[in-house]
Amino acid sequence: GNVVLSCTGKAQICNICLTRKAQFAPRAGTPGFRPPEVLLKYPLQTTAVDMWSAGVIMLCILSGCYPFFRSPDDISALCEIITVFGTTAITTLAKKIGRNVVCSEKR
Repeated sequence: GNVVLSCTGKAQICNICLTRKAQFAPRAGTPGFRPPEVLLKYPLQTTAVDMWSAGVIMLCILSGCYPFFRSPDDISALCEIITVFGTTAITTLAKKIGRNVVCSEKR
């Protein structure tokens, strides 16, 4: 689905998404440790999601910041991840898994 993210402001779901049928995918994981695949509701998740979580644990240990990602919801979590990894990394991943993420610079 299409998600409009304003990483410097508020996250929004575009009107197209409001008219689409809900997508179902495994939602396992603790908030703050969920990888982009889970946040984007990709149904064919692999053990890579576990490696992401292990990486976030290492990030918490090394930074002394727990939890490192503190978003209350999935869209805000994507914004936090984009802040760390950049727009290109997340939009490229989204395309690979058949999703579309549109980042807006509007404040």
